[in-house]
Amino acid sequence: MNSARLRELAVQAIRGKTLAGHRVYSPRDWATRSQDYPLILVQTVYEEKFSKGRNAPQFDTVTTLQIAARLEELDGELDDDGAMKVQLNLERMKEEIER
Repeated sequence: MNSARLRELAVQAIRGKTLAGHRVYSPRDWATRSQDYPLILVQTVYEEKFSKGRNAPQFDTVTTLQIAARLEELDGELDDDGAMKVQLNLERMKEEIER
């Protein structure tokens, strides 16, 4: 399995199962206007191959998958609580992704 396939599997696993709904994107198709928030961006940022020996070209591969969530909350009319609401929703999305 290569990095692109791993990334697509991650997108499929997350899509529709978080606060972001179906707004889960893979590289270079990132629609990130605030009216589209919340959304999740998935990319493979690093891949390292470790040889299994000198004979056949076989490798163990370690891929780093980056998942970034973007969302926006506004302060209330009476309270400056937008940052707190964002933090709570980011924590919620983190838990949803980890499931």
